[in-house]
Amino acid sequence: LTTIAYERVFNNHQILTGYKNTVFYTLLGTAINIILTTMTAYPLSRRDFKARKFITFLFTFTMLFSGGLIPTFLVVRNLGLMNTVWALILPGAISSWNMFIMKNYFQTSIPGELYEAARIDGANGRQTLFKVIIPNVMPSIATCTFLTLTNGFKLFDQNLALTGGMPSMLVEGGKINATELLALNIYSTYNIGKNYHGVAQAKAVIFFLLVAVLAIIQQKATSRKEVQQ
Repeated sequence: LTTIAYERVFNNHQILTGYKNTVFYTLLGTAINIILTTMTAYPLSRRDFKARKFITFLFTFTMLFSGGLIPTFLVVRNLGLMNTVWALILPGAISSWNMFIMKNYFQTSIPGELYEAARIDGANGRQTLFKVIIPNVMPSIATCTFLTLTNGFKLFDQNLALTGGMPSMLVEGGKINATELLALNIYSTYNIGKNYHGVAQAKAVIFFLLVAVLAIIQQKATSRKEVQQ
């Protein structure tokens, strides 16, 4: 029993590429997702928004009848986004599941009197959202943030089909794949050959620990927010 495989993971900067890419793309994708999802859930939670039932139905339909990866591949290819960072970011820019979590939280946790008080005080829609509503729905935002972060760390199929880790860049001592995320990096490392099976396993163990730590932080942060509320 040795730690050679783990030493190779941390000593080789090329092996760390998957970790760096995963952190960068996951943080960027999560920020975009939470912003757009919040901006969508807020108007759909308002009873005075006339089109809310129709738009809500469209989101519900996509949850019940998802096209899967093939339509996503065709859309990304036709938009010319193959092998780019946006092929990993844009398909998940808005989460229907997260949108419904936030929408329901807005409806059940924000009394109508709060909207009326903000209106009487002269707040416009944007001020009401950012200064009144969002501070009161932080538990739902925290939950959706950690769900999106966890899904970003586990992203594999989309990475393999839409970018394959490309484009590649030649550096001293080897090649770096610019859009190769952690799960795909583990898969690619394992397929190099038998001598790399141990390295791939070490990466997988570290991957598990990262996701486990993230889950613990999520649980503690969500509990703390609920207690404060």
